[in-house]
Amino acid sequence: MFSFAFYMVWLQREVPTHIQGRLMSTITTITMVASPLGLALFGALFDWKTTQPRLRDSLIFLGGSLAIVILITGLVKLLKLDLKEAKIFSEEEYRETTLVEKKESGN
Repeated sequence: MFSFAFYMVWLQREVPTHIQGRLMSTITTITMVASPLGLALFGALFDWKTTQPRLRDSLIFLGGSLAIVILITGLVKLLKLDLKEAKIFSEEEYRETTLVEKKESGN
């Protein structure tokens, strides 16, 4: 939950003001729908009776982890993100880059 606050701050800084409401409502809707679905799915999986509960739990954990990796990989490919060219800026470098972009765009 704590990391979600950083995500929301980032969205508010990066997403244009005129579409923030639509984006936030979409994120909230997806979150509200995904929570009960996940609880139902994993509740049913963990209620599954077996003679080897540790193996079942390990397989559920590995399956969930694999699903997350596949989802993230799919999103990166879908959005055509070039992670090889990704850079991590210090706060000062980010401010300088942002100022240069604003001057070039005339804002």
